[in-house]
Amino acid sequence: MKAKNLYSPGKIHLYDGKIIPTDVLMVNETKLAVYLNQSYITTLSASPGAERELAVGYLLSEGIIGVNSQLVSLEYSPGQVYLITCEPSPEVNGTEGVALNPRKTPHSIDPEGKVVFQAEHLLNLIRKLEQQSHAFKLTGGVHSAALADNNDIMIQHEDIGRHNAVDKVVGHAYLQNIPLRDKCLVLSGRVTHEIISKVVSNGIPLLLSRSAPTLESVQWAERMGISVVGFARGRRFNIYCHPQRIVI
Repeated sequence: MKAKNLYSPGKIHLYDGKIIPTDVLMVNETKLAVYLNQSYITTLSASPGAERELAVGYLLSEGIIGVNSQLVSLEYSPGQVYLITCEPSPEVNGTEGVALNPRKTPHSIDPEGKVVFQAEHLLNLIRKLEQQSHAFKLTGGVHSAALADNNDIMIQHEDIGRHNAVDKVVGHAYLQNIPLRDKCLVLSGRVTHEIISKVVSNGIPLLLSRSAPTLESVQWAERMGISVVGFARGRRFNIYCHPQRIVI
């Protein structure tokens, strides 16, 4: 059965010098409007699926709600998510709907240095992320993000946007009451300043990626106490900052 986030049109396929009419799987892209306490916040372009998780994760990562926010209700209708919390709504720009007063106070990241991951386990997590990235294998058009502990991957999502994939994982964890302060975020794509900001906002101590980080993202992670492990492929990876959380 074809997943709802995939579409198969008829296309022309070139293979080994031959033109072959065939079906080519592509990812769908939808718009999702997010509302908080009746206030419009933003519209996200995303892959279908996990809409509630995406909306909650976006609000958490942007600091618009906090991990201790009490969620009163969460409703989804096609193209729209409505959240009600006990906290007052942020002020929003009436023309663009973007929150003007997000809470950007970062969490204290593993202050006692108790979070440690085995190097071999991190390599296994990257391999498993790739193995479970089913939409990517079929289309090549999505990114993957996962939440892992010292045992295994706990949550994994794919999306057309790297940021969306992260937010879906974060929102999923929040809705399942899974704490993030002793976990590892695993990514398929490059690590930018925006990705590190989401990690900081949610108090995740270690980020692991198959791709590489930017200089700015590593400098930000260094200041905020985040361990960044990147370019993890095969039997190797690079540790860019805070290596104390990785042991052999």
